[in-house]
Amino acid sequence: MYYFLQDIYRSTSRELKRLDSISRSPLYAHITESIIGMATIKSYGLESSYIDKTFQLIDANNRPYYLQTSGQRWFGLRLESLGNLLLFSVALFSIFQNFLSDSIIGLSLAYLLQVSNVLNLCIRQFAESESQFNSVERLHFYAIGLPMELRKGVHPSSSSWPESGKIEFANVEMKYQHHLPLALKGITFTIHAGEKIGVCGQTGCGKSSLMISLFRMVELSSGIITIDGQDISKLDLLDLRSRMSIIPQDPILFSGTIRSNLDPFGEYTDEALWSSLEKSGLHDVVKKLKGGLDSPVEKNGNNFSVGQRQLLCLSRAILKQTKILVLDECTANVDVETDAFIQKSLRENFKDTTVLSIAHRLHTIMDYDRIMILEQGQVVELDHPRVLVEKQDSLFNRLLLETGDAPYLKSLIKSS
Repeated sequence: MYYFLQDIYRSTSRELKRLDSISRSPLYAHITESIIGMATIKSYGLESSYIDKTFQLIDANNRPYYLQTSGQRWFGLRLESLGNLLLFSVALFSIFQNFLSDSIIGLSLAYLLQVSNVLNLCIRQFAESESQFNSVERLHFYAIGLPMELRKGVHPSSSSWPESGKIEFANVEMKYQHHLPLALKGITFTIHAGEKIGVCGQTGCGKSSLMISLFRMVELSSGIITIDGQDISKLDLLDLRSRMSIIPQDPILFSGTIRSNLDPFGEYTDEALWSSLEKSGLHDVVKKLKGGLDSPVEKNGNNFSVGQRQLLCLSRAILKQTKILVLDECTANVDVETDAFIQKSLRENFKDTTVLSIAHRLHTIMDYDRIMILEQGQVVELDHPRVLVEKQDSLFNRLLLETGDAPYLKSLIKSS
């Protein structure tokens, strides 16, 4: 009877626990996003809509949780009833029998109480253990069920690879998922060693997809990308990504210290760390902190301003001094003064580095060697800014006009 009772309960409890886990994830994600974006939510006066959504997600999570709790009460009531029924049966039997002594009857009732408690606990723990294995199921899904990166591969031909930083795209096609359209459509171009390339285009044209392909965040559908003649699709991912630097649009900092953010693997001396901070303009700021290089960095770098976080990312890139640097609209979220300082530091510290810069403010790439214009996942223009400006029907000219400051930008190009 105990076995059949737990068999009924387990099948229901397991599914309710799964629904509870699934409905809890959106709630936690929404609360986290609301805390991070609190200033933006208040500035647009959207507090009520976010509170309403929070209540809706809480209600969605409470439904399976309430049913799960109700199921536990249902199960507990029947377990206790079954134990009481056994105890009542033995007590009733002892009344109408005449061959057992009083001591044996008392002993049997005492043991029966213990056995009922042990059976109840055993059945409950068995059913609860199976329910909690939903957590293992979800870990299995994220660790094994999702497609994994092909991390292992051949090592570069030399320890100093890439020596020059020459990048070649040959008929590259890429899509984010197999059922989605191509984000890059047969792109072919060559970037010479030490060349500075500005990448422009309207939203959704493939600028970020170009950088994602270079770092192999998504594998190519077809085509080849080579760096200094080495096919990157065959390289070990750790080797590939550690030999390039990127300064993202949203500065990424981790909980820890300034030292651990600049040099997480302890590869550089304190002199090198201070030198990189000086070149990025943060030397005096960090020196004034109580712990210096060992000063704490909060989660997401919340104890630093956006500009300081971006400068710390710049320090990280200066420290590594790789032959390829990718700038993903790194000055989009900083003020004009910080933007100008970052651009000046990039020109001074990365003279011999191949630079690919996704441009948010066109004036930052006016003095670059060439400008690449993307449209619908294809390279439509790739030439020196002066050549593109002289073509009246060029897409670059159209982008300059959309900025509202075309004469000034054109004068920058002609003077560069």
